[in-house]
Amino acid sequence: MEEEIYTSYEDYEKKMNDRTDEEWSEQIDYSVKKFDHAKFVCYIFKDTLQFDFSKEKMVVIKQTFNCSCFNNDNRPQNKYFVINNNNNLTLEEVIEELIKQGFEAGCDHYFLDDIEQETDVQYRAVFINMDEE
Repeated sequence: MEEEIYTSYEDYEKKMNDRTDEEWSEQIDYSVKKFDHAKFVCYIFKDTLQFDFSKEKMVVIKQTFNCSCFNNDNRPQNKYFVINNNNNLTLEEVIEELIKQGFEAGCDHYFLDDIEQETDVQYRAVFINMDEE
């Protein structure tokens, strides 16, 4: 498949919705293989991994455990991962740095589906359990 250039996130979303099942699989297979050394499965499209993530000098990735795997008695505390940035970070670089810092799923929700922005510098890791989808 030829490398595509996107002019905006909206353009990217529209083109992603028009893709075939084979193209979707190709996108996911890339990230699964790219991060096969991680203690989670990266379920993020290849194209998304290559977007600029942040220009901030430092970003914080928050991991919460607000899922059905835990109740109030055994729910772990939130974890925070600090990533220093000397230039524009891509999502791919962020995930590589998280892996270096020991980032792992920690429960049955082991598919990393997204990293959502909460503030200028804080983001939240979004994990899913494919059995619940």
